[in-house]
Amino acid sequence: MTLPEKIILRKKIQTTLLSAILFFVITLLFRQFFNILSVMGIRPSALPPVLGLMFGPFAVLGCAIGNFIADIVSGYSLLISVLGFVAQFIYGLLPYLMWRTVDELRNRPSHPVRLNKSKYVLRYILIVIINAIITSAFLGSIKQSISISSLISTATLMLLLNNFVFCIVLGIPMLIIINMKNLKANRLSLSMNERLVLVFLVSGIISGVLIGVFAVVELTYAITDPVAMWMRIYMYIAVNLLGFYMIAVVFLWYCEKNITVPVEAITNIAKSFVGDGQEKKDSSSIIAECERLITGKENSLSEAGILAQAFKKMTHDIDDYIRHLTAVMSENERIATELNVASQIQADMLPKIFPAFPGRDEFEVFAIMQPAKEVGGDFYDFFLIDDDHLCIAIGDVSGKGISAALFMVIAKTLINNRARSGEEPKVVFTNVNNQLCEGNENAMFVTAWIGVFEISSGKLTYVNAGHNPPLIKKANGSCEYFQVQKSIVLAMINGVQYRQAEIQLNCGDTLYLYTDGVTEAHNVAGELYGQERLITAIDNIPDLVTKDILDYIKSDVDNFAAGVPQFDDIAMLMLSVK
Repeated sequence: MTLPEKIILRKKIQTTLLSAILFFVITLLFRQFFNILSVMGIRPSALPPVLGLMFGPFAVLGCAIGNFIADIVSGYSLLISVLGFVAQFIYGLLPYLMWRTVDELRNRPSHPVRLNKSKYVLRYILIVIINAIITSAFLGSIKQSISISSLISTATLMLLLNNFVFCIVLGIPMLIIINMKNLKANRLSLSMNERLVLVFLVSGIISGVLIGVFAVVELTYAITDPVAMWMRIYMYIAVNLLGFYMIAVVFLWYCEKNITVPVEAITNIAKSFVGDGQEKKDSSSIIAECERLITGKENSLSEAGILAQAFKKMTHDIDDYIRHLTAVMSENERIATELNVASQIQADMLPKIFPAFPGRDEFEVFAIMQPAKEVGGDFYDFFLIDDDHLCIAIGDVSGKGISAALFMVIAKTLINNRARSGEEPKVVFTNVNNQLCEGNENAMFVTAWIGVFEISSGKLTYVNAGHNPPLIKKANGSCEYFQVQKSIVLAMINGVQYRQAEIQLNCGDTLYLYTDGVTEAHNVAGELYGQERLITAIDNIPDLVTKDILDYIKSDVDNFAAGVPQFDDIAMLMLSVK
């Protein structure tokens, strides 16, 4: 015998012994307190069928053995004891066989009894009635054959009622308790329908017990014959139980069909819709399940049908939303990729190799640009027109993002091309302004500043087209903005004639150009960084190498903002005369 077979055999023997002990003890107690009829007294007749239904034939065998021993101990003859053994075994085995037969006829796997639906409650009651009739008729015929009593007698009827009443009043609580332990062991909970069934089962039992108690109180003194009294009590209880449960089964069936089962089905659909892994179902399966719950005409749907219809529509809507979201995310990814490429292209258009002119020790130029988004509208530029003239420029296109970046490319390219041709700064801006005004239907504009530095003399010729005033730090340490009357921004009005001005830069002087993203940076309180803080920061610059000075200013702006996201593009350019 293999180890699994030994384990199964051990469990069967344990089931038989425990059932025998339980039935023996309870039977003796009942005979002690309810000794009404000889041989056929009030007995715990719910044990054999209930234990048989839950644990199988070996539990029934144990009950039959317990009954046999109890009969011997009670002084019954061997013949009566053997007949009692056979009767108890048949009485306990028949419900088990009938339950399994119904499952087999319905092509369903047999399982222990669980009264969680109205059809199972009805099946249990019918099996109990049929079993009580068969068992009482069997015992009555045996008693008639050995001349104890006739087939149809008070004892036979008493046995029938005893079996039926105890299988309901005692059997149903036993089934409930055993099922509760099984659910707890498997970490399961009662379904909504099962809780409803449980309420009616318990209510019926309480009703039967109350009827029995009232009948005992009423009939104890009214009827002196104990057999007649208990017959009347049994009849009251049996009629009450039959009436109550028949009505309850009909009501439970209606609730299952229209409320609890559909709601549980929709709950399971919802769980499967949001579940992970194998539990999650596809939308088509969920919609098909919802359609099975939507029965009847549109204007006569039950509440569950309306809920299923709403869930079906929600599933459709979520599917549409997910498809749309997937498409949008795919498009966003494509746009993000293109923006990264555009950002790289824009960055490559700006001079970014420093030191910019390693062969020239008369001056140094450094610049940085940080867009608020992937691409921006700020720009800077510097290049040698010839060996003695350096052009520097900075600009800020209105708006942000792609449109500003495209306009910035055009503006920077036009300024670069015009300046390289040798035109004076005022001529450069005049021509660029006219070109930008052509076809500018979106009314975009550019604030810009351009200067041409004559290296040999230190003279700086510049034009300010509506841009922020530059800041100069002298060799002696003084720091100030140099103001000039601003001209109108580029691309605003065609035909504007720009004016230029001059300033002398000496050895040790440093010129700072910037866009309004610096001065208009703000903190949590809404305060602007402003021109005063900028000049203070430049005035207090520590002893840094030239290439780190702009990073120091940018860091000072970031510290002031204290985590507030950058709102505008930032560009800065520095020219230091050596």
